Amino acid sequence: MTGPVQISGLSSGLDTKAIIDAIMAAESRPLAQMAEKLLQTQQRQSALRAIRASLTALETKLFALTLSGNVNARSATAADSSILTATASATAAKGSFNVNVKQLATATRAVSTAPIGDEIDAAAILNIAGFATTPTSGTFTINGVPITVDVAVDSLNSVIAAINGSAAGVTATLVADSGGRANNAIKLTGAAGQSVQVGAGGDTSNFLSVTRLLGVQAVAAQTGGTVNVGDETAGSDAAVTAIQVTGTQRTDGYTFSYNAGTNALTLTRTSDGAPATVTLTGLPAGESETYDFAALGVKVTVRALNANGEAADDIGTFFDTKTIATTVTLDSQRNLGRVLATTALSAARLDTAPAASGTFSINGTTIAWDDTDTLNAVISRINASAAGVIASYDSIQDNVTLTAKSTGSTLISLSDTTGNLLTALNLLGAGAQTAGQDAVYAIDSVNGGADLSSASNTVSGIVPGVTLSLAAVGSTQVTIAQDAATTSTIVKAFVDQFNTTLGLVQEDLKYDTLTKTAGVLFGDSGVQLVGSKLRSLVSGQMVGAGSSDPYQSLMDIGISFGKVGTKVGTTTTLVLDAAKLQKALEDNPDAVEAVFKGFENSAVLSGTGTLASVSGGPTGHHESGSYEVTAVDNGDSTASLTSIFTPTGKFPQAARNGTIAAAGTNGTLIPGMVLTATGAIIAGVDTIDVTLDQLGVAYQVDDYLQDLIGAAGVFKGRDDAAASQIEQINSTIDNFQRRLDARRGILERQFAALESTLGLLQMQGAALVAQLAALQNQNQ
Repeated sequence: MTGPVQISGLSSGLDTKAIIDAIMAAESRPLAQMAEKLLQTQQRQSALRAIRASLTALETKLFALTLSGNVNARSATAADSSILTATASATAAKGSFNVNVKQLATATRAVSTAPIGDEIDAAAILNIAGFATTPTSGTFTINGVPITVDVAVDSLNSVIAAINGSAAGVTATLVADSGGRANNAIKLTGAAGQSVQVGAGGDTSNFLSVTRLLGVQAVAAQTGGTVNVGDETAGSDAAVTAIQVTGTQRTDGYTFSYNAGTNALTLTRTSDGAPATVTLTGLPAGESETYDFAALGVKVTVRALNANGEAADDIGTFFDTKTIATTVTLDSQRNLGRVLATTALSAARLDTAPAASGTFSINGTTIAWDDTDTLNAVISRINASAAGVIASYDSIQDNVTLTAKSTGSTLISLSDTTGNLLTALNLLGAGAQTAGQDAVYAIDSVNGGADLSSASNTVSGIVPGVTLSLAAVGSTQVTIAQDAATTSTIVKAFVDQFNTTLGLVQEDLKYDTLTKTAGVLFGDSGVQLVGSKLRSLVSGQMVGAGSSDPYQSLMDIGISFGKVGTKVGTTTTLVLDAAKLQKALEDNPDAVEAVFKGFENSAVLSGTGTLASVSGGPTGHHESGSYEVTAVDNGDSTASLTSIFTPTGKFPQAARNGTIAAAGTNGTLIPGMVLTATGAIIAGVDTIDVTLDQLGVAYQVDDYLQDLIGAAGVFKGRDDAAASQIEQINSTIDNFQRRLDARRGILERQFAALESTLGLLQMQGAALVAQLAALQNQNQ
């Protein structure tokens, strides 16, 4: 539906649109007032929510001060943290003790007793010989000599023959793998003094990679025998006749020389491309002397072969310069035949063929599998289970390892429930498991200093309140001290948040006399009361403080609104005197703890019900009051109990229900208290009067904050009221706007009708004038 067409003032000459707008502006004034009221309500709601969030943050910081581990914290320091680290709870006694860690706890391991993959078929053509990666045809290089391989024609045996028949200067042989299976690895041995270098940039076959020879470090070793280095001469009781080299690592040639004038033996490494020389001086006399040239990685034994057993005067006299060549070898880095961990078990080349499916048990946890699973999938399934082990596959050793997650000597329980997978993985054979060991340690202040043991490297409770984390064998001292730094940090966090919260309250309540502007909550007595109450509580004393208590308020331990003598309430800034707090913690930490979180109450039982006695004190309420406990006889030597707590001067709280047996106890109906029934159930009512004897300041403030910010608290109620008011204002605005829209439509139609009527009258008048003019003309 469209509104009427407006042709403003065509007939009347009036600006009807301006007239309508003026009328609507006058009638819309209440709408603007409602919009302003809506904005103010939304701003108040937002401010209240911000204060509630800040109070919630304050309660979190304050709650930390009700925990013993924070306000009376202990530090535990090991003199040598590489041996152990320590932590201490608030219950730990300050002092020091010595710990001697003699053995760390280790975990039990189950390792395949032999490689689990099938060995290579050296006589089969290469592409079906059973390699983990299929070889490719082309050329590969050894010592610069290219060797051609055709995987569809050549076998491993024929390739080895080709290597040995080439000019590469090496001898290739098939040797046993790490599990002792013959012909499942390759060894390349260089000629005396000849290095072994494999691979070149122009290689087109992956043969060296497939046989695990590429990227492997060559090993040099002396192969035995002796070399004559001197002759029997006059003036010598014996002549040096032989030298022997042992322990060579990465080199393949050495030159020896002896200087008779200085009695010095020099060894020079020459054949590895980086010559290096080491000299030993002052050689002693002897029939056989060994010298360690550690810098070159060798040991040299010089032998004096005298048939009479006489010692040489100069062991190296006439020691001619000689060179001994060692032999370099290169072995396959791992077994050539191994299991294919990412291939289905049925085709994974396991040495023992798996069944079609089955289950196995590890520590009582059942793992299911079938031959379409891969080994990696089974390992992942084990690790994700509750078996308590970590499984892994070692592709170098071609074995599976299960390592217990917990340390200690307990063996891993393993069995094939159905099928044979654990058997195929060689995990069930004799010797598969190596039991872990317990930690062994001694503490000089415990057990007379005698050895103690633990299945874990984490030791708790031996020294009350202290936990030791053993890391290495050795001895160290552990010191337990007051941890004032932790307490100070937590107190500082509370002080900062308190100031933030009170600052927010003050900002919202302020009135600026210069700018004549008010805060969004100016005049809000409820919020003003919150600020005043918090300042009052923080400045007050703990409940039950007596003259014998060294500290009775937060001010006594360094938390105040200013210097001593300053009138409370003149500033909203809470100040922490860290030095004063630290001294209080050092002098009497228990008294500091009491100021924050001291809590004691006493209970007195009276009445005619079935309760014979009560013990303990209620922990669910930090206030005085009374519990009314009603017992209803169930007729079976038990009673149904209903408890209602009424705080002093307040309304009763929600009822709690429970049961109790004749002569039995109930420890849950009233948290913190144990109720004991009479020998025979008595229906009736008992009263437990509770008196609050002590309550720390932190508890007092925390209880107040809980009342403010809780689900039934003041701020939640005010937020709900604001939300309801906003909804009502929005509804009123919508209704008023609809009425205004209808009013504008009526005015527009009325003025349109007026213009139409005036236009018609004007036309009629014009016609009448024309007729009169015509008559006049006729009469002339």
